[in-house]
Amino acid sequence: MKRLLLLSLLAFSMPTLADDNTFDWSGLERSKISLEASVKAVSKDATELGIKVGMTGAEAMELLR
Repeated sequence: MKRLLLLSLLAFSMPTLADDNTFDWSGLERSKISLEASVKAVSKDATELGIKVGMTGAEAMELLR
């Protein structure tokens, strides 16, 4: 019974994730990751999808869509 009471108190005292506060996005940095690196190796399944050694990562991603 003591354990149940302790667990209940801990659960109710923890902050909740769903609150009405809005997130302050100021101070964060926006970045973009380029997918222009070339494909170095291709599996059999990737070859069947049309992905080839030497194509860019962006080209390979388009074939996966």
